Amino acid sequence: MKIKPFKAQLPIFNAIEDVNSFFETAKEEYTSYLNAGCFRQTTTVDFFVYAISNLDDLETESLGIVALTDVEEFIQNNIKKHENTLSKQEGVQKNLLKERNAAIKPILLTFKAQKNYLVKLEFIRQNSEKIIQTDFQNERHTLYAVSSLPLQSIIEIYFQKIRTAYIADGHHRAYSTAEYLKENAILNTGILTAYFDFSQLRIGAFHRLITNLDLKTEDVFLKELAQIMTISEIKFPKLPQRKGEIVLILNDKYYVLHWKKSVFKQSKEGKVILDTHLLSDFILKPILGIKNLKTDTRLKYIEGDNTLEEIIKQCPKNSVLFLMYPISFSNFKTVADSNGILPPKSTFFEPRLINGLINLIVR
Repeated sequence: MKIKPFKAQLPIFNAIEDVNSFFETAKEEYTSYLNAGCFRQTTTVDFFVYAISNLDDLETESLGIVALTDVEEFIQNNIKKHENTLSKQEGVQKNLLKERNAAIKPILLTFKAQKNYLVKLEFIRQNSEKIIQTDFQNERHTLYAVSSLPLQSIIEIYFQKIRTAYIADGHHRAYSTAEYLKENAILNTGILTAYFDFSQLRIGAFHRLITNLDLKTEDVFLKELAQIMTISEIKFPKLPQRKGEIVLILNDKYYVLHWKKSVFKQSKEGKVILDTHLLSDFILKPILGIKNLKTDTRLKYIEGDNTLEEIIKQCPKNSVLFLMYPISFSNFKTVADSNGILPPKSTFFEPRLINGLINLIVR
């Protein structure tokens, strides 16, 4: 990866009345905050070590590097995507970039680190200045400015050895920024990115809730499922424990589902067959009539960071809930490396970056 340090735009917390409100609204109110003097520009060209920890367990941290990534890395497909982008949404992101003249959240990238990477990163952190520490939504976000030229050289040399990275979050922002920089001939700027290796991120699952269903009867639906899955009723709800297992909630009853071998033989997917693929191809589309996974208003995606109790509370009458097991990093990487595409809302990554904490002026 060809990366470089940069001058960042950072919040001035003394000028911000309510920090939580600031981060919650920075996406919509960035220009207002800028005009109110809530940001400052750094005077030095730096990399940044980004540490994120849960307030309930401050000893456990996720460490990453914030840097500018050369646009060509995106254009040459060295940074892999795992979902399709919509031209309309890319247009929205381009307009926001033009209006703000700034990127206000890094693209979250992940990669497979080499041996001793985290040891090096910790050494760099220990020898860099802490410039920001703030708490938001039960997480602590800390930035360290890497101003030392020898330390910057260590980072640049290390990342030159990384041939492939993967977009964890920010597909539309990534490709709209690349297009914007190309169209305006400002390719020397680079794209604001944050690199967290596989070990520093967690993959979560999106559960599928289908509402407003006109099922013939519960028995008929279960019989149709029984053609492709083994079904075991359980007394209490639980989350699936492994790949190939789905938990179904239907009319206050709970079932554990497993795919039959015949389903795998019928699947037309590539190297990796995922539960999200099979659910879409064999249940949502043919049995429940959900033809468009992005636009059908009956289909709702529920993030797996909710508690099981919170998830179940979102289930109205005449609904079906499928609880999913998270995709592994190995499967995620295989799909992306083969230029494959995951079904919509197959994954989300934690911890998450926040708007307005570290920005890049784009002109």
